[in-house]
Order: sequence, then C-alpha cells, then structure tokens
Amino acid sequence: MRTRSQKGWMFALPLMFLGGVALHTAPAYAHFAQDTTEYTLKRTYTPKTTDHYRVKLALTVNSPQFSGDLDAEMRFKEVAGEVKEGEFKVNTEFVSGVAKLMGGEFPLPEDQLPPTAVRTIKEGAVTKREFINPNKKDEGIAGLLNIADAIMPTKAVKAGDKWDVEFTDPSNKDAKFKIGEASLTGKEKLKDYDTVKIHWKVTIAGKKDGKENKMEFEGDTNIDIKSGRAIQTKVKAQANVQEGLKIRSLQIDMLTAKEVEELDKK
Repeated sequence: MRTRSQKGWMFALPLMFLGGVALHTAPAYAHFAQDTTEYTLKRTYTPKTTDHYRVKLALTVNSPQFSGDLDAEMRFKEVAGEVKEGEFKVNTEFVSGVAKLMGGEFPLPEDQLPPTAVRTIKEGAVTKREFINPNKKDEGIAGLLNIADAIMPTKAVKAGDKWDVEFTDPSNKDAKFKIGEASLTGKEKLKDYDTVKIHWKVTIAGKKDGKENKMEFEGDTNIDIKSGRAIQTKVKAQANVQEGLKIRSLQIDMLTAKEVEELDKK
C-alpha cells in the first residue's frame, strides 16, 4: 500500500508537467463536410451563464516513485457573472476529479485540483487574466485552457487556410509572440453544434528548476461557429513530453445538459 504523500505526488504529476499550456478535438462520431465557406470566428461571452466541461488525461509514467499507466478525469465549469460597471468576470472552476490506476479509482483532493482561472470581459473582449490561487497550487490545466483563445484566427478563413498562433497578454498589448501555427480543416457537425475543426501545433517554452524547458503539442480543436466556444480538443500522443512522461491521450469536451445530468447521477 502506498502512502498518502506518494499518491498525492502521482495525482499531481499530470498537472505539474502541464503548467501553463490550453487545448480542445473531434470524436469518432463527428461528421466531416468539406466546403469553401469563409468563417469569421470570434469568442462571445454572455453574462450570467454556465458551461460544463470534462477533461480526460492518460499518461504513461516511468519514475522512481511510480511506473505504469495513470489516467485522470476532471470536471470544471465556466461561470460568467453579472455585469458590473461595464464588465463581468468569467471563472473557470474545477469541481471534481478522479485518478485511475492499478485497477482502482481515487478521488482527487480539492488541494490537487487546478486553481480557478478568471477572465475579465469588457466590450466583448478579454481585458485581464488572473488566478484565484491563495494556496499557490500549480496552474497546470487551468493555464492550458488559454490556448483555445490563442489559436483563433484574426480574420476570415476557409478550409486549407493557415495562420500564426500568437500569445498575447491582455494587460500588455505589446507583449505578443508567436508560439506555433494553425490551419482550418473544415466544417463538422459535432454533437448538436455546427463547428469548424482547427489543427494546430504549438511550442511552449518555460523554465523549470532554473533550466529552459520546451514542450511541443499538436492537436485539433472544434470551435462552435456561432459562439466561438471550444466544443472539443484532442491532443495527439507525445512520445517524450519530458523525461519519464508520455501522453497517451488528452481530451477536453464541453458537456451537453444531458451529459451533465448523467454524470451527476454517478
């Protein structure tokens, strides 16, 4: 039997390695339809609304503490508040999680869930990003979700078009840098949404223990044409994300009301 601290290390591992990145893709039941339509995609935010999401993460770990497959599933919700003085907050709140390994399931303690990410919306645009993180938890997947904004094209695009993926700091418009490339694959009907699939490849650079660290990610995100919301993201398997760690799959889905109801019954 492993100690609590060892379990905690194993459960926190996926979040530690993913600190600072965000991603969404299409399932086997998605219907692909080619067309030559030009799409102008823009994320719209509506106050006093709530959307629910599920993250599925599968890793293969090889370390002194643990070797084997480690799966995790987490749920979060995106809650838009009321308009005050011309702006409102959108909170990304993780509400539950479970780790699956060695044939068992272990609930993730609250202190091992990612912190709440907060976006301030004014005149339809994100003007500030921050975290509610009094316990200094790893930002992990909460930070990962920002990539969904970064891959959006800034002009009308059609299937086959390519563009740069750039990261910008809302509080500093001069802080913009290229992190990858994206292209529009085409239109798809996904669940009850009319979406377009965006294929992307990004490189995330950062520092860990004083050393430069670069991680390359490639995947697909299905964007709702009407609202600009990411309906689903799939990240392709990565052979060597970092020493002793391999992604087998990573998927983020926006849940329908029926899916939320069914999950709440479990």
